[in-house]
Amino acid sequence: MRKLFSILFLFCVSAQATHAVDVNAVHFRSAGVDVATQKYLLQWSYPNPNDTLAIKNVQVLMYATDEFGYGKLATVDTLDNQVTQYIDNKNSCCAPPIMYALRLIDTGTNLPATTDLFCTMQLSAPTLDTCANTINLQWSAYQKFVYSNEQLQPVVEFSNEVQYHIYGYVGGNIFKRDSMVWLASAGSATSYALPVVREKKYHHLLIAAVYNNGQDTSFSNRVPLYAALPLRPQYIAIDSLMVNEESTKLCFQIDPATEYAHFFVEKSNDINVGFEKIEEFFNKNQRSVQLGEGGNTAAFYRVSAVNSCGRVTVSSPVATALGVNVHSEEKANSVSWNSIRYNGFDARYNVYRTAPSELATSFYDVQNIGMTDDLSLLPDSVFGAEFCYVVEAVIQNNELQNICYVRSAEECSSYTPQAHMPNAIQLSSNFQNPTTGKSRNLFEPVSSSTISYTLNIYARSGRQIYSGSASWNGRENNTGEFVNEGSYAYFVKIFFANGKQIEKTGNVTVVY
Repeated sequence: MRKLFSILFLFCVSAQATHAVDVNAVHFRSAGVDVATQKYLLQWSYPNPNDTLAIKNVQVLMYATDEFGYGKLATVDTLDNQVTQYIDNKNSCCAPPIMYALRLIDTGTNLPATTDLFCTMQLSAPTLDTCANTINLQWSAYQKFVYSNEQLQPVVEFSNEVQYHIYGYVGGNIFKRDSMVWLASAGSATSYALPVVREKKYHHLLIAAVYNNGQDTSFSNRVPLYAALPLRPQYIAIDSLMVNEESTKLCFQIDPATEYAHFFVEKSNDINVGFEKIEEFFNKNQRSVQLGEGGNTAAFYRVSAVNSCGRVTVSSPVATALGVNVHSEEKANSVSWNSIRYNGFDARYNVYRTAPSELATSFYDVQNIGMTDDLSLLPDSVFGAEFCYVVEAVIQNNELQNICYVRSAEECSSYTPQAHMPNAIQLSSNFQNPTTGKSRNLFEPVSSSTISYTLNIYARSGRQIYSGSASWNGRENNTGEFVNEGSYAYFVKIFFANGKQIEKTGNVTVVY
């Protein structure tokens, strides 16, 4: 009897292939689960509406096996040719997955054409990883099969046409369809570790298989999970970072509603390498830490909350310390620092000259990450002391509210005045340089600072021909005679008004 049934079935399949309505008249869009009712939902369309004229009706089929393990297509329902979706009230969702197909019945011959089968997805019960703070999800793949000669053959390339996305509603124990949102994309994988959205809340989760055409989507069943975890802080914010030579003070705020009681202060000298713990505390109401390290280094800091497994689950935005450099030039100091950005906002900078104390001043709202402090109007007597600077960064949000403040350690530099020596004198010239006021026929140091000096001139033989504290006019000390043209060595010691002194040696050429 079974053999006779198989022969008849094969005969029917052959006849269908020859005379049935074109199966391409229908686009079987999806076989999944209705998000609201949790019943199986089938959807299809007719690319060419005129093709429905050749279709008498549509049968919904499912693949089933009998008690002997033999599979067959069984009719679930028969529908009018104008219907384009079907909710299956006869088969309960959602385990095991069901394979559905559509059979088109021709209006003239009553011969059928059957689509490929689609297998619904099943999302298994999720599990909660309390250490990683994740919900582990796993589901069966959304698959397509060809049914031929009573055999199922999977359409392997179909797996490349589908991407999986995770949707859900996070809140109470009752699912709200209108509040369902996209949570993550799993690509082509059928498992995913979803970070917990909110502790002590229900997570109603489901999987969407989305075709590459972006239009056809099939949903899995919906599964709830209560995230029984202590409340993480919703925010950790760094208010200020203040550095001096000996220490660093970090001020911050932690969400008072958190149930965490373990926190790290972390530091990195290279943010691309990672952070290391430098301090820990166990009070969520603590507002600051004093770190036993200071100096002018542009290090990075953050405050992190740690769960019972010792894993960091929430971190503040990264705060960057200000590293300041001061370079002294002639009667000017160049001050530079690293840029500061906190939580997506750029800083404004204020610069303070803190020493000498009698010359303390401020430069507000500096736009760049550097400035020049012009000292040319100051008397030479002040340049013996160090000039010191502090830079502060003020970060504001879009509402012009201060959200973070960073202050550098003091950085100092002592000014060393400069002087240079001409390389030649022309004894017959009366020309005077309009910039320096120096005559071309005199040999002496040139400086913008007030100076005194002692000068010694030597012939090539090593004989000293001049020694004094005034400019050399080309005459020998002993004879008062002008020297011959040629090259002469010199040694000069220059004294500045700020107490500093420098020595120079070299050669000067005498011409007439």
